[in-house]
Amino acid sequence: MNSGYLVLFETSGNQAYIYATNKLRENIGASELTYRAGTQWVLEAAGFKNVPTDDPAGFREWLTKQSNTNLVEIILCTSGKSLLLVSDEIEAKKIVAEVTSRAICEAPGLSITGAIVELKGRDKKSVAQAMKEAHERFNTNRDMMPTPAQRFAMLPFCEPCATTGLPAAMFQNNEPLSSVSLKKRGVREGWFKRIGNVFENRNSKLCISSSSDQLENEFGGLSWLGVVFADGNGLGQIMMNFENWLEDGDDYLNTLRAFSVELDTAIEAAFYDACLELEKLGATQKMENGKKRLPLVPLLLGGDDLTVLVDGRFALPFTRAFLEAFEKHTEQQPTIKKIAQTALGAGRLSAGAGIAIVKAHFPFHSAHALAESLLKSAKLAKQKVRQKNKSQPYPCSALDFHILFDAAFASLDDIRKERRTTTVDEVVCQLWGGPYVVTSLINLASAAEEGKEWADRHALGNLRSRAILLSARDDEGRFKLPNTHMHTLREALAQGKKVADARLAEMSWLYERGLKNILENSTGEKDSLFREDNTTLFLDALTSAEFWGINSESGATVHSTTIEEDAA
Repeated sequence: MNSGYLVLFETSGNQAYIYATNKLRENIGASELTYRAGTQWVLEAAGFKNVPTDDPAGFREWLTKQSNTNLVEIILCTSGKSLLLVSDEIEAKKIVAEVTSRAICEAPGLSITGAIVELKGRDKKSVAQAMKEAHERFNTNRDMMPTPAQRFAMLPFCEPCATTGLPAAMFQNNEPLSSVSLKKRGVREGWFKRIGNVFENRNSKLCISSSSDQLENEFGGLSWLGVVFADGNGLGQIMMNFENWLEDGDDYLNTLRAFSVELDTAIEAAFYDACLELEKLGATQKMENGKKRLPLVPLLLGGDDLTVLVDGRFALPFTRAFLEAFEKHTEQQPTIKKIAQTALGAGRLSAGAGIAIVKAHFPFHSAHALAESLLKSAKLAKQKVRQKNKSQPYPCSALDFHILFDAAFASLDDIRKERRTTTVDEVVCQLWGGPYVVTSLINLASAAEEGKEWADRHALGNLRSRAILLSARDDEGRFKLPNTHMHTLREALAQGKKVADARLAEMSWLYERGLKNILENSTGEKDSLFREDNTTLFLDALTSAEFWGINSESGATVHSTTIEEDAA
């Protein structure tokens, strides 16, 4: 189809909709409804029936080999976003009306907007212009619509929902629930089926819990819960200027579809590889049917987004494995590799991740907000690691994390304000080392020199090696670096560089036990826990020592209950 009408669908306010409550079953259901809105509902409105949208691999195969009806061609079809080419304007309006009407009935509270623009030709210039107009029309249409919050007036007075505060529609198990909560809860099993197929398609024995009740019970038994929020780097730049990365003769719409399908393929494969890392670390539980249950649940998986709840003790190695695998798998996708090479200077994509590690019963909404702030911190790598002789970022994956020992939480800014220290005669010292770069220096060889130097100083391996040293034990099971002495150093950090270095000088007898390999030696004259820029990795290493799972090199468990108790 060389001309017709582009129809764009996109959901808005996804974070607020999915994470509106602390109920896991509702978070799961909201994620499923967002996925269906951009896939199943659009396809059925366009006349495509029985498409395997609940089977990720089968759905991608269908998208690649779809047989057009001469009326509709599917360009994009993913969670919360779709792009169609429709031959007839009346048919395009019918599709928009059906999808948006269905959303009101089946997903109250979800905001989805459609836009229609004419496509006058399939050449690169015509498609690029139509895409620009479609997004402009989308923004106009969205702004004209009332927000989801305006749909649920509380006057006259009515019973509030127990989980959302919205007007209750009915009682369920003696609990007043809104229509928003009821619809979310009603579709959660479809989400479990779809995620389960990620493992079934690989003939894997790994699985997640079979129901939200079971999963909530398992998480309730954990001491720590990790909320991982990951997002791709540079995707906005690529999508906004997609025509700039095409070669002569490339079909814009076909290439865009291939790019989208490959991106879903890559993030799913990266997620699976990270799950294999959990199995390697011994984090799974063996079930009676021979399968192995993973201590995690992905709330969002698709495109370049991943949100996962995971046993907090394994949140760091899981995220590191995911980011490494995401780079590897995007490099293996031909369309992504070609586009990324032109746009970013390397034939792969990268991602950032924020990790909030909290007590298991800590409010999920607050934990997610902390993870989102940490993700923004991890995105600093885009500013620091740039292409040679260019202002554009170079693909570099990074993560940032915080372990929340104190239940009182305001914001990441407040937390890190308390982790800065200064005295009358000293400059400000920073008691955290993040963000931490996951991408290897070998893969940054073509980046600008300043960026490579920054990445080297912020390499995640530096932190992990220190955490392992702090957890090392002797033959009698005692810590080689006694906790009492390490926490003395931690307390000294808060008093500034001079005090910390003075305390360190009193512990030189621990150098041969591994303390020497934790030092920064920043001054060039004497040993120090601080670098030349007055930052230190020591506190991050100390607090994260129990969150690296199992040290595969030594087979020792890398955690310390004493560290947790003292730090708390």
